[in-house]
Amino acid sequence: METVFAHANRKKTMPAIFAIALALSFFSPVLGAETPAKSVVFLGDSLTAGLGVQPSEAFPALVAEKIRAGDLPFEVQNAGLSGDTSAGGLRRIDWLLQRPIDILV
Repeated sequence: METVFAHANRKKTMPAIFAIALALSFFSPVLGAETPAKSVVFLGDSLTAGLGVQPSEAFPALVAEKIRAGDLPFEVQNAGLSGDTSAGGLRRIDWLLQRPIDILV
């Protein structure tokens, strides 16, 4: 049953992944310029963490794959926590923001 669920979600997430990759492409540096990679952190619950799917099939990993394919200067980090709630995310946000984050999703 999880395989069907993952497949159904993939149809919905691929347009979202494309939209995020397209939006990130506008932050692309001038060709030839060496700039450090910007960090993109995904905060969320089990859907973000990738519960029930391979780590490479989790939403942040799919976005990271598109970013690498577009040779964009971004590093994706998955801060999804299975079982997390909005209140839990709010409690974790200060801890996450102790490090430099350029984009928080």
